[in-house]
Amino acid sequence: MVDIADAAQINEQKERDAALARFHHTKQYGKSCEFCIKCGDPISINRKIAMPNATKCMQCQVEFEGNI
Repeated sequence: MVDIADAAQINEQKERDAALARFHHTKQYGKSCEFCIKCGDPISINRKIAMPNATKCMQCQVEFEGNI
């Protein structure tokens, strides 16, 4: 069973990994993420309007949040 501290640590590591992926993506392509860093599919324009810093498509974000 995962306690709150373990879940927080897991979530923090996932956020660090996501930030590092954003950094590498921006460095490689020279612009903000237009494609999901997990699956490579385009991030919908509606999602980008609602969440300008989104780095995952909606499906991958739901999976990410569900695995916390």
